[in-house]
Amino acid sequence: PEDHHLKYKAKGDTMKGPKAALAVCLFLLFGGLQATDGFSAEWPKTVSIGTASVGGTFYYVGGAFVKIFDKMGIRATVEVTGGSVHNPKLIQSKQILFATIAQGSAYEAWTGTGWAKQKHDNLRSVLAIFPSYGHGVALRKKNIANFHDFNGKVVSGGPPGGTSDMYLRNIGALLGLKYSRVVTVPFSDTVNLMQDGMIDAAWNSGGIPHGATNEVTSTLDGVVVGFRPEDLKKIEAKYPFLSPTELPANTYKNQPAPVPATADWSAIFTHKDVPDDLVYKFCELTFANQDLLLATHKSLKDTTAANQKFVS
Repeated sequence: PEDHHLKYKAKGDTMKGPKAALAVCLFLLFGGLQATDGFSAEWPKTVSIGTASVGGTFYYVGGAFVKIFDKMGIRATVEVTGGSVHNPKLIQSKQILFATIAQGSAYEAWTGTGWAKQKHDNLRSVLAIFPSYGHGVALRKKNIANFHDFNGKVVSGGPPGGTSDMYLRNIGALLGLKYSRVVTVPFSDTVNLMQDGMIDAAWNSGGIPHGATNEVTSTLDGVVVGFRPEDLKKIEAKYPFLSPTELPANTYKNQPAPVPATADWSAIFTHKDVPDDLVYKFCELTFANQDLLLATHKSLKDTTAANQKFVS
């Protein structure tokens, strides 16, 4: 939503983002290289796109960008990974060349703070793709109305090292919650465990609709879980890259009203050694082929040239 974009921009202006993690596509678009019609011999013949677990938004989004690389004559594959905490490590060590990463996690990777034990200075931001909405889901019979009701429950934030898992733990600690247990499994397994009564609630931060939340609300009589307004203020004060926002009404089945949520922008990142002209062509074709993106996942409606102001 536009009001969220404005809030995020206003808050983001106060942050000291990674100076060298430039939005390469914007630089080239407004003052750098000119696009070429041919393909460079220096480009890699194949690339891997680090995403997250099966069932998460990143995994499906990665498939959309495989189509963009195909138009560039590059064979791309989607790599199942641990998500936004794992992907910066893979790029830093050049095990993969591209990845989807939430900017909150990328900021900690670049600065060597939070989860990161060292600075990941090989990271370069390429393309803002969508705002990730932090929200939960639970079975209606569990009587979980908001995030505070996760206290004392068995919960899942998806695979270990993912942004959802990181935020579930960090926000819970900030708000003084004590979970009975945190289960770290792929989102697809989270749904199965919830159905079997082994998990009380799940949390995710990703593009919407999120696959796991959508499945729970559509087939298991699940309800979407959000924050209390006072909690959102505490979260933003501690983690300025998480902006207060609302999950739009009817994003999921049986969700007639907006749900208070957090949001940060997810982006495509690459290794610093990837050629500039490859990045330019990738961005150019992305903006020119939004129909291909939307055919894969609705969240990619926000992957536009205008929204590149939200990438650091």
